[in-house]
Amino acid sequence: MINHSKKKIAITTIIFIALLFIIVFICSLTISPKMTPKKRLADFEYACETIEASLHQLSDYEQLYGLNYNELKAEYAELILNCRNDAEFYYLMKAFLNTIPSVHTVTVFPDVGYYAQIHGYNSSQQTKRFGVKTQAEHFASALAEDACNYSEAKLYLSNYMDGKYYFLSDNADKIIEIDSINGREPDLFISHIQSIFKIGYDHINEKPFYSAVVFNDKYGEKADIRGHYIDGTEVEMPLYYSLFASDTVSWTSNDFENMKFKSGNSDPTDAYNLHIDNKNNISYISIGSFSSAAAEVIKEKVTLAGSCENVIIDLRGNTGGTSRTEINSLFVPLLTGNISFENTFSFDVNGFTRYITPKIADNDPIISETIEINGSIGVFSEKYHAVGESEKEHNLFVLIDHSTISAGDEAASLIQQYGLGTLIGNNTAGEGRTGSHLTAVLPNSKLVINYNFGYNYNMDNRDNSVYGTAPDIYVQNGIDEYIKKLSQENSLSYESRIEWDSVLAKALELINEKQ
Repeated sequence: MINHSKKKIAITTIIFIALLFIIVFICSLTISPKMTPKKRLADFEYACETIEASLHQLSDYEQLYGLNYNELKAEYAELILNCRNDAEFYYLMKAFLNTIPSVHTVTVFPDVGYYAQIHGYNSSQQTKRFGVKTQAEHFASALAEDACNYSEAKLYLSNYMDGKYYFLSDNADKIIEIDSINGREPDLFISHIQSIFKIGYDHINEKPFYSAVVFNDKYGEKADIRGHYIDGTEVEMPLYYSLFASDTVSWTSNDFENMKFKSGNSDPTDAYNLHIDNKNNISYISIGSFSSAAAEVIKEKVTLAGSCENVIIDLRGNTGGTSRTEINSLFVPLLTGNISFENTFSFDVNGFTRYITPKIADNDPIISETIEINGSIGVFSEKYHAVGESEKEHNLFVLIDHSTISAGDEAASLIQQYGLGTLIGNNTAGEGRTGSHLTAVLPNSKLVINYNFGYNYNMDNRDNSVYGTAPDIYVQNGIDEYIKKLSQENSLSYESRIEWDSVLAKALELINEKQ
C-alpha cells in the first residue's frame, strides 16, 4: 500500500514537471526573447541565406547597379553585430534589403494586421508561427520609443527627379537643386547611405537612385550641402544624415496606409481619376493599384473609359495587387472576344522554394496555375482566360515609370508582349512576370521578410526583376514640369496634367498623329 502511494506520488510529480516544462516552452516561444548580438547576427545570416538561395538575379543586379553584394553583406553584418538595440536592428535589416533592387524583397513593418495583407505564396503559414504577434508588438513599441529620441530633429526631404536631387517646395523660387554633399557629387554620397527607401534604376539617365533622401539638422553623419535656387543663387545647408532619424517619418503602422509616400513617390496617381474627352474621342484613367478591394470600381471606370476609341492608361505609381483584378478590371472591359494570356517563370528549387504550391483553385474560371519540377529548376506557369466585353477595338497608350511594380508591371508587360498598345515613360521596377513573393520569419526576432524567388526574361531577353518592362518611347518629367505643376490648382486632374505632364503630352501627340 505504501509502495503504491509512493508510485502514485512519483507519477503525479512527473506529470507536473512535464506540464511545467510544456508551459515554460510555450512561454519561451510567445514571450519576446531578449535579442542578443549573437541572435541578431544569426537572423541576419538567415535572411542572407534565404536571399542567396532564392534570388537568381543577384549577379545581374551587381552588373547593372554597380553594387557588390558580398561587400554589402560584410558591412551590414558588422553594423548589426554592434547595433545598440532592437529598433536599430530592424532599421538595419530594412536598409540592407533596400540595397537589393528586387521590389518584393523587403523587411515587413512589424504589424500583425499588415502581415495578413502581404499575400505571398506562403505568407499565412509563415506568419502564424508562434511568437510573431508578440514580437511584432515588441518591435513596434521599440520603434516608437526610438523615434522619440529623434523627435526634436527637423527633417529635410530631398526628392530624386530626372537625374538630380532637389529640396522641393510649393513655392518655385524656394526649390533647391543639390550640387554637392561634403564636397562630392550627390550620387557618390547618396549611393553609400543606409536608406529607408528602396534603390531603383533610372534607365534614361543610366544610374541607380533612391527616390527620396531624408536629412536632418541634428543627428548622424555630417552632410554639408551646397546647392542653388532656380535663379542661380547659391545656398549652403549644414545638415546631417541618419538612417534612424530618417525613419521617424515612417515607423508607425499608420504610414502603411500610404504606400506611395513610403516608396518615395512624389507624384502618386489616383486609381479613380477618370476623364473622358468625347470631342476628341480620348479617355484618360489613372490606376494606382490593382487591389482586389478596388476591383469593381476600377472595372466600372475602365468600362466608361472604353467608350472612347483612344484610351490612355496611367500606371505610374501603380503599387500592384492581384492578377485577377488586372485581367478582369482592365483587360476584360477594353478587349473583344476571347482573352488568353500566358506567363511562365522559373525558380531554383531548394529548401526555401521546394514546397511552393499554386494559390489559385483548380476550378478558377479566370486563372490557372501549374508547377513542374525538373531537377533543380522549377517552372511556374500562369494562364489567364476571359471573354472581352468591349464591342470595339481600342488604341491603348500606357504610361509607366520606375514606380510601376508587380501587377502594374505585369499589365504593361502583357500589353507590350501581345501588341495591344504603346508604352510611354521609363522602365518599370518589374517583378510582374515573376509571380508573387515568398515570406520568411526570422528565427529569433520573428521579424517578417518578403523575397522574390522567380526569374523571367522579357521580350528583350533581359530579366524582368532587374530591368523591368521597357517603354516603347522614353519620356520623363523633370524639374521644369514640376514647376509648371505648381501653377495648377488641382495638379493631378487630367485638365491640369495636360498643362505640365510631358509623358501624357507624348501620348496625346501620338493620338493626334494617328488621327
